[in-house]
Amino acid sequence: MVRSVPSGGLFIMATLLIGFGFWVIYPIILIFVNSFNTAGLGQTPVWSLENWRTAWSHPGAFPSIWNTLLVYALYTSIGFPTAVAVAWALARTKMPLGRGLEFMFWVSFMLPNISTTVGWAFLLDPDRGMLNRALVDFFSVINVSPFNIYSVPGIVFAHLMSNEISQGVMLLTPAFRNMDMALEEAARVSGASNLRTMLRVTLPLMTPPIVVVFMLKMARMLQSFEIEQILGTPINFYIYSTRIYQFIQFEPPQYGPAAALALGDGLLQDAERHPLQRWLLGRRQFTTVSGQFKPGVIDLRWMQPIAFILIVILVALLTVVPIVTLIGGSFMTRVGFFQITPLFTTQHWELVLGDRGFMRALITTLSLASATAIISPLVFSMVAYVMVRTHWPGRGWLDSIFWLSAAIPGILASFGLLSMFLQTPFLRAIYGTVYALALVAILQGKLTSTQLVKGVF
Repeated sequence: MVRSVPSGGLFIMATLLIGFGFWVIYPIILIFVNSFNTAGLGQTPVWSLENWRTAWSHPGAFPSIWNTLLVYALYTSIGFPTAVAVAWALARTKMPLGRGLEFMFWVSFMLPNISTTVGWAFLLDPDRGMLNRALVDFFSVINVSPFNIYSVPGIVFAHLMSNEISQGVMLLTPAFRNMDMALEEAARVSGASNLRTMLRVTLPLMTPPIVVVFMLKMARMLQSFEIEQILGTPINFYIYSTRIYQFIQFEPPQYGPAAALALGDGLLQDAERHPLQRWLLGRRQFTTVSGQFKPGVIDLRWMQPIAFILIVILVALLTVVPIVTLIGGSFMTRVGFFQITPLFTTQHWELVLGDRGFMRALITTLSLASATAIISPLVFSMVAYVMVRTHWPGRGWLDSIFWLSAAIPGILASFGLLSMFLQTPFLRAIYGTVYALALVAILQGKLTSTQLVKGVF
């Protein structure tokens, strides 16, 4: 059956494709062009393959790819199953204070990665970490610091304590909660235990949202930067994005090799990821034979208190511990040096609050956050509705554009946007203004925002 498409629908789809295509694809084109230009910005172009040779002949190029895959595999193999289990427990069991615990995962997600990383560094620094010092001082059998956050396990732990678990719980809990329990009831009537029902019925039913969340995490694989820059650089451990940043930090900045390094792997990653996403989401379909939606929860009996305690501990590690550590450290004369007199001081707060630059930055941040919070839901709700609830041609292309935007590491995407503002006449007029920052802030969260709203529709 051929569906007729209203002319207004064609116009809206064309506008979305052109608008987001320009925002996503044009910077990639500029990055690709600049990867062959050995001259600096604003100079007469000199075209050659030297940037590609420089990028991929660097002794740290291929090790950085391996390091990226290693860290991603470690924290995903731990964090993703944990997020699925926690989301299931919050949504499908009689969890005490379930809504409150779910809200705390939202709080964890909203905390900046750099804040949680610095908070845990204050605790787990091998020399002056407060937790390490406490263990060495109070336990005579411990002679050396047992924890070292400046290591691969430390980097993986920092990822788990930032957004890795909380994002998965935040996205999957509503999906588990809104699932029809008819097939679960049928499984239990057939004699299946709660565990068997979860593994054989609940998780297969939840395959589409679980795969979408997994693909979102995979899309962010090359976006990681702060944690590895803070914890990996001191031990000469570089991942893909921090290696690119190293090229940009050279004097003069080597934008060409950085662009070549990003394009060589970023586009290949998207070429592999997008077909994988389509294949996984299209493999299995489930139909609940029921005339009425019946949400429900199960009682874990003696395991319910244990699950509650474990989730409370996890929430404390994700939110309370790093926040309290940061607050306490901000009042210490020097974090980790307990023998200093005076031990506590307010001079750090006085210095920050008395800095005019800090107040301007705070006002700008609040303005950008407010604009993003108001405009982004409206824009991406409309985009998600078009992609899910209409049959207009071009929906697949629009979805591909959004996934393509995640293929380029954030640091190179920023360089592409910088090139776009500088080399596009009608955008050059707003370069360096808060309007340009607002435009970037609103549109840079397009992938996660759209996928989240798509789950609602």
